[in-house]
Amino acid sequence: MLEPSGVPFDKSWNRIRSEFMEKIEDELDYLDNFHDKKPLKIRPDDYIKYYTLVYNMCVQKDSNYAELLYNRLGETLSEYIKTKMCIRLKATKSDESELKQILLTNWRKYKHYIHILTGIFAYLDRFYVPLAVQPTIYEYGMAIFQRLIFEPYKDFLKSVVLNALDSKRSGGVDNPSLDADITNIVEMFNKLDSTSGTQYKMELEPFILDRANGYYLKIAPLWISELSLGDYLHIVQHCMEEEKMYCEKYFNESTKEQLLATIISSLLFNQRIQLFNKFTQLFSLFMDNEVKELKRIYKPLSKLEGAHQSISEQLKRAIEESLTGIDSENKIQNIVKVFSKFKRLFVLIFM
Repeated sequence: MLEPSGVPFDKSWNRIRSEFMEKIEDELDYLDNFHDKKPLKIRPDDYIKYYTLVYNMCVQKDSNYAELLYNRLGETLSEYIKTKMCIRLKATKSDESELKQILLTNWRKYKHYIHILTGIFAYLDRFYVPLAVQPTIYEYGMAIFQRLIFEPYKDFLKSVVLNALDSKRSGGVDNPSLDADITNIVEMFNKLDSTSGTQYKMELEPFILDRANGYYLKIAPLWISELSLGDYLHIVQHCMEEEKMYCEKYFNESTKEQLLATIISSLLFNQRIQLFNKFTQLFSLFMDNEVKELKRIYKPLSKLEGAHQSISEQLKRAIEESLTGIDSENKIQNIVKVFSKFKRLFVLIFM
């Protein structure tokens, strides 16, 4: 087949491939485990040169190469992933720690590579993509990475996130590297998604909630048996703050409300009977006028069905105990003192 006059496709594509794309790929090969958002700096002259070449390939009167260029880019990205990423991943399947690092390094390199390519192929995004109703260059590139890399290892990456959260909940040592891993994996669930957010929503978030529920349901009975009511509720509050921090640090906004509700259910609602058995401890707190502790305890306990009645029973018991044995000589005065004490408790704690 004869090349049309003007800018020949093969010659022009080979220039883009050998002079620009392969150069970027070679430089990325030397950047193992980098964390910088922009590890490579492309000279403005190079951007202009290859953007202009793409532009000229797409606006020829006798031959518009836009579709051919778009398809060839996809084929080249697929080949790059298969030859530079997939082979190494298959060779390290038995070493989970190394596998995780290779996957995340590939992700950081690839998203930077796509960011660079969207610049020189911007003309395709502006004119070819809307007319042909095709994904943008960024979406196209991400879809290829999802198909060849993310899908085969999605369950593994999900387990990395869930296991890391279990470690944090169990008091594991703070690890900035692990924090970065979680952030990058969650980013993959969000950015490698052609379904407008359902991948994270359906394939990661439910597992985060389920793992948290399982962990707290298992640990709650042990805490209740070993701790006082006040100390247990202090632990509950601490867990809520920690989980809220995890949400704000790693996850989508939609996760926070659901995760906190899951924890309240696991640590309070599902432990209702065991907690009610400890309500007798409120008696001594009322007697000792422990306003601060009672106020802190009341807020979470008030969520439980039947809690108000049980709390009022302990308050009544404390009042009756305080009225027992009052000196008859100053009876009225002592009754007023008891009334004033418990009125103050009631106002400060319950209102």
